[in-house]
Amino acid sequence: MVGLANKTYGQLVIHPAPIVVLNFPILLFALIPGIPDWFMHTISHYFALFMFWLENILWLGIFLAYESALIPFVYFKNVFVVAWATQGLFMTVWNTVAWIFAGPIILFFLVLRDVWYMFAILTMHNGCREFAGL
Repeated sequence: MVGLANKTYGQLVIHPAPIVVLNFPILLFALIPGIPDWFMHTISHYFALFMFWLENILWLGIFLAYESALIPFVYFKNVFVVAWATQGLFMTVWNTVAWIFAGPIILFFLVLRDVWYMFAILTMHNGCREFAGL
């Protein structure tokens, strides 16, 4: 816990074993004698942002792939839901045909919106807001 409290060198102890190899640039700067603490703190801050986005860009890609894989299931399920939930023969046919043609476009934009919302939530991270100047 003592190592994590240090803002300057805390990044050297926070990452698990395979990822610790990426700490090599911080280690090189730490070995330079007489380097100012504010410079090490800045390098540590930007390295923390790099590690945050390295991990979360991977999760955004997985999230996009997962939601894209669900599109066919949602599309065909909604064909039956629209046909079942609409009253009247004309409106049932109209809404079902409208969903058949417009459904893929709507679902594509809903997937992009969900990924954008997840990205927006990730940018609420304190270090990211400071980095973006917000």
